[in-house]
Amino acid sequence: MKKLFIAVLIPLFIYACSEDDTYSNPIACENNGISKGTSCECPAEYTGVHCEFFKRPRAIFIDTIAFKGFPEFNGSSQWDPDGRPDIYFYITSQSKHILSHAQYENDADPLQWYVYVPDEPLRVSSSSDILFALIDFDGPTDPGEYVDRYVSKIWDPTVGYPEKFDKHMDAGTHFILSLSYEL
Repeated sequence: MKKLFIAVLIPLFIYACSEDDTYSNPIACENNGISKGTSCECPAEYTGVHCEFFKRPRAIFIDTIAFKGFPEFNGSSQWDPDGRPDIYFYITSQSKHILSHAQYENDADPLQWYVYVPDEPLRVSSSSDILFALIDFDGPTDPGEYVDRYVSKIWDPTVGYPEKFDKHMDAGTHFILSLSYEL
């Protein structure tokens, strides 16, 4: 009878210890996640078993657009007969028009910052390529020529949610977008 009691008690003891072991060694959570035993409760901006990944935002909003340092010449010639380019910009995503700044900057100075604040923040996708383009306005019947352009996704899952998207376009124009996010 004593052997039967020990034979039943030892497996029960081992089972009980293994259950307790789960709770005495909870899962490690990153980025201020809260351990809930075998899982993590992640903050709103993180996901993953250990809260190790940034969550893809539902939307990104461009709050401000600023640029300077665009090419002063079109190759070896001037953009316009009267000198500097008459600049305007537009933004598209997957052939969807997002913004075209209707007012152009006459004889734009490449050393000056040009800042545009839309009436409402511009909503863009976190997964689509976005085309940012500066155009030399040549008149209402002429679409103009590219002064500079840049194609990129705005959101990078390895970086998170920066407030600024600070890049240089293909021909060197420095542009900065102020961003906000919907998670």
